[in-house]
Amino acid sequence: ATINTIQRETGAVLDIQKRANEGSSTQTVTIKGNKVTVQKAALKLEEVLQYQAESNEVLTIDPKMMPLLIGKGGEEINRIRANTGAAIDAERDSDKPRLKIRGSAVAVALAKQAIADSIEANKVVGESVVLPWHAIDVLIGPNAAGLAKLESEFNVQIELPGQSLASDQVGSGTFLGISSSMSLRGRRKFVAAASAEIGRIAR
Repeated sequence: ATINTIQRETGAVLDIQKRANEGSSTQTVTIKGNKVTVQKAALKLEEVLQYQAESNEVLTIDPKMMPLLIGKGGEEINRIRANTGAAIDAERDSDKPRLKIRGSAVAVALAKQAIADSIEANKVVGESVVLPWHAIDVLIGPNAAGLAKLESEFNVQIELPGQSLASDQVGSGTFLGISSSMSLRGRRKFVAAASAEIGRIAR
């Protein structure tokens, strides 16, 4: 949207290098047109690069959360950029990493909300879910293989009645009476997905 606006307002054509060269963190922008349109476009582009966009925000991020917000190969931050239209730069300072957001007021607001949602989804939480006794054999599986698979696939810890989360072997605790719930622990988005799968097994 930013590039299209610059082209429309100046009459120049901007061609952006698809990806940075190996070992480089920059990408080339080629501006085509007559002398006047090229100069106008260069000034507009410089305004964006100098963070003189309509709206700017700087968010300080928990150092433990920063890698999760960036994602593997930048997957998560790129998703937020694509969905919101905001430009987001990461400063990975070891003590106070920051995200610099710029763009239209709407895009920046959307990006801030998307970042907040991603942080919330990645918080470590514990949740109690209904223990489906009628499907306990399917849930646990032979030699607790079913529970181990759930923990592995959804990256959560599962605590059955009488079992400690500190146990290094799933299902190794002693059942203390009949309980109607089991505990899940992990990042909120993974806990939610695991809880949904347990519900599916119960149904």
